[in-house]
Amino acid sequence: MHLRYVKTMSLGLLFAMGGLLYDAGQPPQVWSKDPDCTLDTLKGTYIFAPQGFQVQDGQSLPIAIAGTENYDGKGHVEGQLTQSINGEISRVTYRGTYTITPDCVSTETITDSTGATSHYDQFVSPDGKEFTFIQTDPGISLSGSERRVSKQR
Repeated sequence: MHLRYVKTMSLGLLFAMGGLLYDAGQPPQVWSKDPDCTLDTLKGTYIFAPQGFQVQDGQSLPIAIAGTENYDGKGHVEGQLTQSINGEISRVTYRGTYTITPDCVSTETITDSTGATSHYDQFVSPDGKEFTFIQTDPGISLSGSERRVSKQR
């Protein structure tokens, strides 16, 4: 009988502690404090090197990219990159726009020098020093991260 009491107490303590550590009614906090991102959170020069695949005619063609882009802190972005799609190399420049929510979730739309338009979802650190992204266009599986190398523009 004493052992059952210890198990019951232990389980009760675990559930109580679990309730303190996790409240199923509330979404988990992403940041240690409430972020307050604005367009100005993304400002400066960032470097990136994502990898992924482009699906074309039922085949997955590998993509590798390296480049830099500049955010103006007002919703505009421009950049340059070199890309390899299935071993074919091309160099492009691009311009676009971005938005960002107070929760540091950003969207970006760019049009490159070939006329192609691309869309991205981005998840930004509250200080704007880095973010992760994924391309959201059909037939493309491309993701990566960016790091700010200069806040000057």
